[in-house]
Amino acid sequence: GGAVHRMECDADPPTQVSSADGTLALGSSIGAKCSILEDVRSIVETESGADSAQLLPLLEQLASTPRATVVEVLLILDSAAMASNPRVATRLLASIANVLAFRAISKGASAARSCEATHDQFKAAITCLRNGDIVGGVRALACARALWMAADEPDKLMRASYQYEGAAAECISLCVRSCPLPASAPLPPPALDEWIQCEAAARVDLAGGWSDTPPLCYEAGGRVVNAAVTIDGDRPIGARARRLREPVVR
Repeated sequence: GGAVHRMECDADPPTQVSSADGTLALGSSIGAKCSILEDVRSIVETESGADSAQLLPLLEQLASTPRATVVEVLLILDSAAMASNPRVATRLLASIANVLAFRAISKGASAARSCEATHDQFKAAITCLRNGDIVGGVRALACARALWMAADEPDKLMRASYQYEGAAAECISLCVRSCPLPASAPLPPPALDEWIQCEAAARVDLAGGWSDTPPLCYEAGGRVVNAAVTIDGDRPIGARARRLREPVVR
């Protein structure tokens, strides 16, 4: 009895899911004989919705399969994302970014990660995600993606991957903004004209991925190994500030 979401794009066939229980209602065109498709579908149908440790090897294998198979897997991920909460949808969007990147690399694109501003064709999708409309955002992303995948060119595939990384980051932002925070009493302000100083060690990042940097954060488990560095025992980074009686503009 749950609502059914439909994706309607010119380049890809529509797919639908039941948002009540997350069951995927994909057409018979999903290749039952293709083990990658079945494995991906079984992972995204689990309670957690998306286990990156299990998905990543499958998505890497997917890179060299026929384009039609790649499209079918993307439809599975689209459907699961539309039927899930923002936390799981974020992981699925990051997985789609990986599919596109692996496909591009298999065709000769550079493997270097990069950043790219939101393209006009993806802006409507980002706006939907920013407003909490996961279904509308995933649908709009899929329609824009279909246009960029039509020629199966490595440059466009990699750029589409960057757009999906941005979409996943937008979902992370949504999760943070919607997270309930415990109420705490405000701290009393320092006395007027009293200098407050803080110091910190320098930081060197050695491995891992920050939790706000998809898809690396899901591949690396959202963990970072870093080191604190002091110089002759002193913390080299600092700042000091004080409250003034009247604002000063210079």
